[in-house]
Amino acid sequence: MRRAWAFITLGLLVLSASGVARASAPSLQWKGEACAGAQPAFADKLQALLPPPELQQLSGQVEVRRANGSLAVLLTLRLGEQLLGQRRVEVSSCQAAAETAALVASMAVFDAVPQGAPSPAPRDSAEPVAPSAPAPAAAPIRSERATGATRPPVPRSPRILPLELRLGLLGVVQRGTLPQLAPGAALVVGLGVGERWSVLASAFASWPQRRPTGDGSVVELRSFSFGARGCFAPAASVRLRLDLCAGMHAESIRGEGEGFDVSRSGSLTALAPLVAAAVSLRAPSALEWRAELQSAFPLSRQSFVVRSQPVARSEALSLGVRLGALVRF
Repeated sequence: MRRAWAFITLGLLVLSASGVARASAPSLQWKGEACAGAQPAFADKLQALLPPPELQQLSGQVEVRRANGSLAVLLTLRLGEQLLGQRRVEVSSCQAAAETAALVASMAVFDAVPQGAPSPAPRDSAEPVAPSAPAPAAAPIRSERATGATRPPVPRSPRILPLELRLGLLGVVQRGTLPQLAPGAALVVGLGVGERWSVLASAFASWPQRRPTGDGSVVELRSFSFGARGCFAPAASVRLRLDLCAGMHAESIRGEGEGFDVSRSGSLTALAPLVAAAVSLRAPSALEWRAELQSAFPLSRQSFVVRSQPVARSEALSLGVRLGALVRF
């Protein structure tokens, strides 16, 4: 009878020991046919690295695959209700896979549980967890400076745009003022304001043109103009620039007669808005080579009449090409 009770007691001890072992064993599923026999080594290594509370709450899976001649170990870990994420390592043998997986899992647990903090509650715990009281808000830090240490604001000096004087002579060919092409010359005085703005004033005079009237008399015609324009350079560099200009000039046609009983002279004057585009090249820096295309629109068109015959009349649009050089001071 005593032997029977001894066998019963021994069996109960074995069952309780196996139950404790199963309870403390990690609930990590080992997957992968490559290293199926390495699961016991992994469990032993993990039990040696982790304390029982964390070991009981650790769950997830460990999957071992063969990849490019090595073994890839993929761990998906959870500690209680806290998801620890995934880890991936590559090893060369199944023994290294078991040891490395246990080491990586234990490091993930230690990173998730701060030192001195209680372990997280298991997922099947029925006891409610009391919410922790919020930490008191930190008082705002005041930054106080001595009144004498404050630097007074520095007044900004007004920006002064650099001014540059320009003076030059341009050769001009003009069409639309006299009956034929009117070559001439223009004296130009300009002032550059900053890098892109400029103001130009010019005076133009053409070479005379002789116009016969049909009865042996001749009328000599000349064209004069004086005007100003403002220019802006949308594209400008150190050497090359493009200017777009707009302005106004007064153009005049002057005629003198030869072979008449009484020598007479007369003039026709009209205002004309103008637009122009100019390309200039600085070579050297003090000399500006300039090419312009100009168009003017006379506000009035009067005829120059001699003995009831029209000799000259301005067209509705006059065009001019101006080439030359300006000296920059």
